Amino acid sequence: MAEPENDHEVDVESSEPDESDGDDEDFADALDDLDEINIMELNDDEDISSEESQQDEGNQNFDPSLPVHHQYLGSNIEEFSGRTIFEDEQIIQLPIVKLPSVVLFPGEILPLNFYMPNLVSMIRNLFTTNRTLGIVNLNYNNQQCQFGTTAEIVSVHADEEDGGISIKSIGRQRFKIKSTRRQSDGILIADVKIIQESCILKYPTGFIITRPGCSNLSLNKCKNLSPHPIWLYEMYNEDALIQRIKKELIQWNDAFNLSNLPDEPTRLQKELDLISRYAMLSCSVCRSPITDKKNIFSMSVNGPMSSFVNPGGYVHDTFTVRKASNVVTVGPKSRQYSWFPGYAWTIAQCNGCQQHMGWKFTATKHSLNPKHFYGLTRSSIQPVISVDNTQV
Repeated sequence: MAEPENDHEVDVESSEPDESDGDDEDFADALDDLDEINIMELNDDEDISSEESQQDEGNQNFDPSLPVHHQYLGSNIEEFSGRTIFEDEQIIQLPIVKLPSVVLFPGEILPLNFYMPNLVSMIRNLFTTNRTLGIVNLNYNNQQCQFGTTAEIVSVHADEEDGGISIKSIGRQRFKIKSTRRQSDGILIADVKIIQESCILKYPTGFIITRPGCSNLSLNKCKNLSPHPIWLYEMYNEDALIQRIKKELIQWNDAFNLSNLPDEPTRLQKELDLISRYAMLSCSVCRSPITDKKNIFSMSVNGPMSSFVNPGGYVHDTFTVRKASNVVTVGPKSRQYSWFPGYAWTIAQCNGCQQHMGWKFTATKHSLNPKHFYGLTRSSIQPVISVDNTQV
């Protein structure tokens, strides 16, 4: 993918980003990158070769398991076994990678590319220890967040030609940064404290009813024996809240992965309130309407949202939509480094402010479905939330 290249390299002092860099400069860099990575341009009339045309027989649906493997990272992938889990409240040392516009959640897959020698050396050294690094969000003001997520490396591809290294990692545990220091090679090292998952009381005081000689009753039994109204218990019933969230999310897409939902009622309540008020999605700069929830769909078994990395190492949280309005494509179509095998990508920008929005993906075979779709970056989109029947 051709798009801004400067991402996790901000961890090295010599490559700290200029605070004056903006979205316009990022998009200009994206266009410059088209020439740098030797893109194979496809004209509209050349999308399908004569050989492919002969092989096209009937329709073929895209295999949603393909994006999960991140095949664009390269062949000859070395896989690692085992799993690293730290104790709650444990303080450990981790090398820190700061990613703009990306928040890693436990259980999510995160691909990364490294080219600078000190970063490549840092990754190689992790192979002999716990294969774990810390992922921290870097906001638009270039301020490092004090919380992050451990990422365990599960596979690696070493590029013999340019000396780079590509990895696929999985988010494991949340942490809080206690202190940081920078090594002589520029790598940021942090002492972090593993965060214990929420231990807040599941129900307000008085909700759990006990009887002499008996353990606490279940919530379903409590609500029938308590003077509190049933609807009050439903507000703290995890199963009921998850079902309500699922009902809301199905209106957006029926393949959302609900395995990462919290099991703490207060957090579920806040998520439900926020999701139910989403009206549509707009450009984060000019607020032009881009798409709505009925157009969100899944091209991956992990759901409509996934993290992908471009050749320059820039990581994008990207979600897929069938249609997008107020978006124009710029530059040629290319199959190179496509995140979705069988599709050529084209840079897409907002028609109102020219902000980089993501990419339009077009099938390279007539038989492949869907014929085209958009991958929009999360950082380019601003949800429009309804408040008291108004949109903000």
